Amino acid sequence: MPRYHAYAHGLSAHPDGLGSYAAIAVTPTSRRVIQHAYRHTTADRMAIRAATSALRSCPAGSSVRLYLDRRRVYDAIASGNLERWRLDSWKARVGGKPIKHADLWRDLDNAAADRDVVVALANRDDDNFSECVRLARGAAQSPLKLTDRGYRPTPTRSSRPSQRPTNRPTSRPLQAGDPCPKCQVSVTRREVTGQTRKPGQRYCWAWLLRCPNCGARYQTKQGRRRIESNPPSPASA
Repeated sequence: MPRYHAYAHGLSAHPDGLGSYAAIAVTPTSRRVIQHAYRHTTADRMAIRAATSALRSCPAGSSVRLYLDRRRVYDAIASGNLERWRLDSWKARVGGKPIKHADLWRDLDNAAADRDVVVALANRDDDNFSECVRLARGAAQSPLKLTDRGYRPTPTRSSRPSQRPTNRPTSRPLQAGDPCPKCQVSVTRREVTGQTRKPGQRYCWAWLLRCPNCGARYQTKQGRRRIESNPPSPASA
């Protein structure tokens, strides 16, 4: 059976936005092209899908040289990460959390297992790979957009749960006796002495709040004092 040369490229306009990919499988006598677009996805997911589609475009049991430009996907195959992730049930060895994009990595591993695969980093001057890039970009213009069912939106800052919930009301500033935002131990008031004032400095701190546990310091408006400008020196006679 002849060796197949497969090319894969995936892209995303921006994180959590429109994405697309293309895959090309080439032999001396045949050529197969696949391209798809998705409404919401990421560049990594498109790159993994592209590699999987490129391999599946070649018959099971065939010998495939797969050209990739996404280093993360290349390393996953070349370094044996796919095999390690499979042996670890697609979970990180530290912490035991599911690895990111496990659904697609699993599909890629299955496609690679049925073929004799050698991976290589793509050359932008390669006509086949250049065409693969053009096809991936062109797929994004298609009115037909698929749904990436395994995609999970990146949590926004406002939607992320607070790592250390605090019992302090958010409607007032931090005060002595309130829990430290970092470790929840009550903060205490500390007078500030021996401050060195810089030329043009308009404010100084009469006191600040300090956590006796973690040492964190907090400045508040209540502890701030305005520095009165020096009175003008009397005119010389």
